[in-house]
Amino acid sequence: MFNKEYNFLKHSKLYYIISSAIVVVAILVTAIFGLNIDIEFKGGSIATYSLTQEVKTADVEALVKDTIGHTAKARISENNVTGKQNVVISIADEISSEEQIKLTNEMTKKFKAELVESSSVNAMNGSSFFVKCLIAVILAAILMVVYIAFRFKNIGGWSAGVTAVLALVHDLIVTFAVYAIFRIEIGGNFMAVMLTILGYSINDTIVVFDRVRENKDNFGRKMSIAENVNTSLNQSLQRAINTTATTLIALTVVIVVSLIYNITSMFAFIFPMAVGLVSGVYSSMLLAPCVWVEWQQKLESKNKIRIKRK
Repeated sequence: MFNKEYNFLKHSKLYYIISSAIVVVAILVTAIFGLNIDIEFKGGSIATYSLTQEVKTADVEALVKDTIGHTAKARISENNVTGKQNVVISIADEISSEEQIKLTNEMTKKFKAELVESSSVNAMNGSSFFVKCLIAVILAAILMVVYIAFRFKNIGGWSAGVTAVLALVHDLIVTFAVYAIFRIEIGGNFMAVMLTILGYSINDTIVVFDRVRENKDNFGRKMSIAENVNTSLNQSLQRAINTTATTLIALTVVIVVSLIYNITSMFAFIFPMAVGLVSGVYSSMLLAPCVWVEWQQKLESKNKIRIKRK
């Protein structure tokens, strides 16, 4: 498989169509069905109870509705300290202390659950937190452009930096689409996944551009831009597949465990990350190099026209 030379650039239009389709689907799903935003961002109340027995989230949600009249969403998580399971109840409205006491009494009575912590999040504070997280992602992307532009200045640094970040944006949109399509809650996990994908995806892109730089130093003008990139991609293919495959094996095991034991908080973190990692390999190996080649070829054509005019 890896001894064969693949012409990756031959199907560049197909890559653009696939990526555009993903973006369109993400936009349509978001516009039609909206997003499942967690309390952390939209405001409300959160109560965490430790469990001594297995419970169904539907039963907990029904109890909250019957006890204090609020619609709630419950999810099962694991306490990293005790190893026991917790149930996290999210309510879209802020509840009073009296309602909290009433709910705790019913949770203790029916499920033998013990209150671990409870908090209320103001809607304005939630929006502020989301904006700050968004700023962190944007700053990370800008710093990456500057770093890549400096490191690969001998192969058109700024073009390499911009195309690398375009690939990153693509991966973030794909990850966002997973949250939108599968109705996964967008909360603190969402930003953690996004920042992880940023770091992982840019690594593969840097490896490809590093190969391009080495081949340019070794072959110079004997190799065209397209030939250089295609050769570099073939040289990087085995590493990219092996690295991603081993990571995905571990993530798949965690996904299966989270589904078996209904640990929704774990699933909400690992599943979008797994899809984002696959997208990262795709964009690093196919999307970014194709865009960069077209960019460089246009610059070459402009330079030739200038030389002829002189």
